[in-house]
Formats: sequence, C-alpha cells, structure tokens
Amino acid sequence: MRFFYRVLKHYFFHKYLDNRLAGCFMRTITLIHCRLFVQILVLLLPATIQASLAIPLPIHTDSSILLPRGTPVSLELLEPASSNNLQVGNVVELSVYVPVTVGDLTLIKPNVYAEGEVVRVRKAGIFGRPGSVTLQAVSVKATDGQSIPLESIELTQTGKDRRALAWAGSLILPAVGVFLAATNPVAAAFTLPALGFGLLIKGKDVQIPAKTKVRAFVKRDVLIRL
Repeated sequence: MRFFYRVLKHYFFHKYLDNRLAGCFMRTITLIHCRLFVQILVLLLPATIQASLAIPLPIHTDSSILLPRGTPVSLELLEPASSNNLQVGNVVELSVYVPVTVGDLTLIKPNVYAEGEVVRVRKAGIFGRPGSVTLQAVSVKATDGQSIPLESIELTQTGKDRRALAWAGSLILPAVGVFLAATNPVAAAFTLPALGFGLLIKGKDVQIPAKTKVRAFVKRDVLIRL
C-alpha cells in the first residue's frame, strides 16, 4: 500500500501539483482508510461484546443492588377515596400487594405503605353532572427504608351521570306545560318554573373502593442497600 502511495505521488503529484498539496491529499486518504478500518472492526465484533459495550451492566455489589427504572410496582388503595371530600394535592394511602424482587432478593416487601396523590377531583353538581377523582402513586418504601419515587398510570373513576335526565326534564316539562295551557290556564303558571327542573337534578359523587389496584413503575434507577 505504501509503495502504491509513493508511485502515485511521484508520477502524478510531482508532475501536476506541489509537494505540500500532495502531502495533504495523502494524509486525507490515510484518514479515510483508518476510519473505514474501525467501522469494519466494529461490524466484525461478536454481538455479545457489542451489547456489553452499549448497555451498562446492572450494579450489584456485596452491599447494594440496583433497582432498575421501569420496574413494575403493584399497589392498592388502603381506604376508599370519594370525590365528595377530597381536594387536589391530598395524600391517599396505598399498599404493596406483590413483593418486588430482583433475582432472589426482595427489594420492596408486600404490605408496605406507599403514598399516592389526588391530581384531579370534581364534585357532583347541578344538571346531573357527576363527580370524578383521579389518583396516582408517588412513592414507596424499599427494604432499606429509603423512599423510591414512582411514576404511575392515573386511576380515574366517575360517578353516576344524570345529565340526560336533567336536560330531558328541563325541555319536556315546559313543553307539556305549554300544551296544557291551551286548555287549562292554571298549567301555564308552571311552564317557566319547569325550565329550572335541571337545577334540582344532581349527579352522583364517586367513591373508589378500598383494594382498588393502582399500576406504578420505579421512576429512576435506585441503589438499594442490602
């Protein structure tokens, strides 16, 4: 290869270009060949070696073990949660009902307390509007006592919707009053009040029962002390 470079440099570059430009070209060619060699070497490496280079191995020492991000944590409500008495930001109590293990080690024990939060709440209202509650898990205690942050699939439940009944009554009752007013003047007096029938119909608040399941996952990698 080096002999070829010398011949090329002697018969072409010395004839048409100066030595400085010829040297620059030769260095560029050498750099291209080096990069090509590195790429071929990477492609020829065994898949296991490539994987070990790309993905860091879990940390596991005699004193600690890694609880990876995304590890599922199975939770359930300890007490009922009602849209009638909750507010956004209220803490709700959860409990682990399936132990979290890595290999043969239990890192989060069953029946351990976990913390949840009310992220949205709406009380039942007039015209049949139902109440609703949205909860999510926030954290849980590991076996070493530290708080493990969680990201959670939101749990949302809604009470009984009675809006159809409220609006139907607000439209049908006045229409009946107008029809009867043609033959009975007394019925006309009830036509306008009938428009407010929907104000008397209230939706139902929701109460999420205890033992309702909440799906959550470890938010980030955490080292658990053994």
